[in-house]
Formats: sequence, C-alpha cells, structure tokens
Amino acid sequence: MATMSQTPHPPKSGEMPSSTDAEKGILCSMLLDPDTVAPLCTSLLVVDAFYLPAHQIIYSLVLELIDIGGSVDFVSLKQALKDANELEEIGGVQYLADPYSFVPSAANAEHYIRIVLEKHLLRRLIQTCENVSIHCRDQQAEPSLLLMQAEQEISRIIRSGNGDIWTIESGANLLEANTPLPPELIHGVLHKTLKAELAGGSKTMKSWALIDLALSVSLGVSWWGFETTKARVLFLNLEIPRPSFRERLAEVVLARKLKLDPNTLLVQHLRGST
Repeated sequence: MATMSQTPHPPKSGEMPSSTDAEKGILCSMLLDPDTVAPLCTSLLVVDAFYLPAHQIIYSLVLELIDIGGSVDFVSLKQALKDANELEEIGGVQYLADPYSFVPSAANAEHYIRIVLEKHLLRRLIQTCENVSIHCRDQQAEPSLLLMQAEQEISRIIRSGNGDIWTIESGANLLEANTPLPPELIHGVLHKTLKAELAGGSKTMKSWALIDLALSVSLGVSWWGFETTKARVLFLNLEIPRPSFRERLAEVVLARKLKLDPNTLLVQHLRGST
C-alpha cells in the first residue's frame, strides 16, 4: 500500500481502479454457494461496487432469483436474462458461462469481496476529487462551501460500510483466536478503545454527568458506584461557554471533594468553532 511519502505507479490514462477477476470470483462464489455467500454480499456490496456493467446485471439478477427462492443454475439464469432482454447486453451465453467455472469453490469469497470494495472505494474517492477539482477551476463556488461539501462526501464514503471489510472473518477462526477484551475503563460498563453514549432529554444534567465522568476517570475514582481505571482524559466541550464550563467543573470538584490532576484532565473548548 502506498503512503503519502511514496510515489505509486501512475494509472494509464482514463483507467479506473477495478478487478475483473475479483468480480468474477464473487459471482462464481455466489453461484456455487448461494446460501453462504449471498447474505454476505447483500450486507456489504451495492450493485455499483461492481465496475463492469455486465457484472452489475448478473449480480442484481442472481440476488433477485435467490430472494424469491428461484434456482441460479445456468439454464435458469440464462432464461431470466433473456426474459429481461439483457442476455446480449452482458455479452451473450459465452460470457455468462464464465462465472460458473471461474473459481473451484466459494472458500475465498470474502477475499474477493474485500478487493471489490477497495476498488469501489477508490473510484468514489476519485469521483469526489474530480468534482471538487471541476468546481475549483470554475472559480464560482465559495472555497469554504467546497471544503464543506468535500468533507461531507468523504464522510459519507467512510460511513457507507466500506470500513466493515476489515472485520470479515470466519466464526470458527474467531473462536480459536481467543482475543481478550481490552482493559476496563469503567468497570462493568466500558472497555478502553470502545464507545459509550449518554442520552437524555433537554436539561437532564447530561453535561454535569459527563464532567463528573471525565473527572472520575482522570483521577481513577469511582463514578456512580462503578470503579474506574485512571487514564488521561480529553473533554471536548462542544456546547458550554468556557466560563460556564469552569463553574460546572468547579462545582463538581467541590461537591466530590476531589483535587484535579493537571496532567490527566484536559479540556478543549469548541463551541462556535467551524
């Protein structure tokens, strides 16, 4: 994988990232073992993840047949393509025959899916960058607006599920791995590296509870009856003006009769930041 400091091999003019072999590998795996591979595909792969239009057509039709309990053998799929007037569009009977024998088994389906998702991600990033470049050259849009739109689009790409490709693994391998849980940060509630959410209606003391939580973890003292492991805390203050935050922090410190450790509790005030 190339990094920012490395110079990757430049692609040929007009060439977009794709892997015909990986796409065929997915299709063949689905046809060989639809019960196992199809659910995995539907959870991770949108139709556009396939670069070749023929593969998009075959993929969509195979999923439709599986969904209605139909057969995905060669004859049934050929007939379904004929009925939809798409057999010649994919390249005819000869092209359709290829996916049925492209790989010997569906054992590497997850690997093929990973490759296709990576290529799809790269194509989406290229399209986003090209759109931004066009608008920049046009010199009509506000730079701040372009930056915001680019950030939103990249965030959508990140949230689209492509990140899930890194978590594909066999259940049997998962059991054998015996991976321990991370150390507990709030005992019985939250482990390090994981996330927790504190929700409630307006004016239900959420910010007070979070300040109390940050203070407790930074000192390694109990929080609402739960023991904590002392750790460095960065509190991102997104809503309270700095003077008000100071007052609340002072009140919590006083009420709990604690003394701040200047090296473990840090606060970053972001209200009004863009």
